[in-house]
Amino acid sequence: MSRYNIRVNAIAPSAIKTPMEIEIMEKRKGMEEELAAATAINRIRDPKEVADIILYLSSDNASYLTGQTTLIDGGWSVYGGKE
Repeated sequence: MSRYNIRVNAIAPSAIKTPMEIEIMEKRKGMEEELAAATAINRIRDPKEVADIILYLSSDNASYLTGQTTLIDGGWSVYGGKE
């Protein structure tokens, strides 16, 4: 793809506080706290935080970044709720 100057990256977010996700969490008592506790930063991300990563990936600041999947999981993949 380099001959066309196209970068290909992906994002892999975990739970995001969207209206649909909030509705699901409200139906299952304790789900939000459970999901938050499984992250190193102890909270669920806001949609703007995902948008910020997308903005970065589409900017010239990430001009050398290609072929990557960016996990946006608040550290869940390395922490998993372990103390």
